Amino acid sequence: MYFNSFYGQDIINFAVDQGVMELEFDKERAVLEQSDGSGHLSYSFTAGLLEKAVSLSQNPHFGLHLGEYFDLKATEAVDHIMDRANTIGEAFSFAAQFSRLISDSMDCWLEESQDQFMVVFEYKADWALQNNLAVQHNLDTALVCACKSLQRLSQQRHLPVLVQLPYPRPRQINEYYRIFNCRVEYRAKRATITFHRRLLHRPTVNGSPDLLNTLLLNARSSIAALPTGPSLTNTVKKLILKQIQEDRFPKIVEVAKKLGMGHRTLQRRLKEEGTQFGQLVNDIKMELASKHLLENQQSIEEVAYLLGYSEASSFVRAFKQWKGISPGKFLRQSVARL
Repeated sequence: MYFNSFYGQDIINFAVDQGVMELEFDKERAVLEQSDGSGHLSYSFTAGLLEKAVSLSQNPHFGLHLGEYFDLKATEAVDHIMDRANTIGEAFSFAAQFSRLISDSMDCWLEESQDQFMVVFEYKADWALQNNLAVQHNLDTALVCACKSLQRLSQQRHLPVLVQLPYPRPRQINEYYRIFNCRVEYRAKRATITFHRRLLHRPTVNGSPDLLNTLLLNARSSIAALPTGPSLTNTVKKLILKQIQEDRFPKIVEVAKKLGMGHRTLQRRLKEEGTQFGQLVNDIKMELASKHLLENQQSIEEVAYLLGYSEASSFVRAFKQWKGISPGKFLRQSVARL
């Protein structure tokens, strides 16, 4: 669960370019210096940094502009591979394959239809549980980078035909239409950016098979050294989050059925990864409770209902077990830190 440390530097440097004082990021710079440019940043640190940069810059389109105006150091390794690919389709396939060099916060893949190709982004469960503002701006940056990559590879101003966003329609939408110049759908089931399929077979401007082979060898070596989380645990978390939409948490039997296995098999395999189904549900409830209280500013009673508790008192007891303090005190402390 990481972002490469260069992404943190990119966020800070762009915020400073936007007029934010350098000293505002002294603590974050210290964390980045400890990573020495080769380490990894946690989801919580990256989400907090993005949220802070958006707030201090007072730029509601920080993520879009970060992708549009700034040369991201975080994406350099993937960009070099794309630039040396033989065709645009090959370049985007490599980008999806090696996106983990930037972060493992989103899965990324290509889908093709008769006349279009689509780049799909899917949040990892633990990233989706971070603050909504950071998740949105990070996705905005990724979508703009996909568009810029196509234009760089072709040296032509090709634009998407559709952008789908899984979050609600922002108050200000002009920048989305200015940058993408196409139909934008909000509250979509998944995040996608779609282009004309005929572009896939076009050669890239700077293709170089020999250099590409060297870059691929280095990238595969770097990928092998990256931290990996328990795969089944991540899958189960995703399924739990998807089924919460009905205002109830799924039972282990339901999730096991989705995975094509018995619930005892699921229990055993989760145990092998060092966790239990009940623990995953509690972890998700804890993160959602914080989001509902802080971001959505919902009452304790409302949060208790959303998390499946019949009484607010039961939720308060559970929250104390998770955080060591009551929801009310958690709110007061969080507000005091702002």
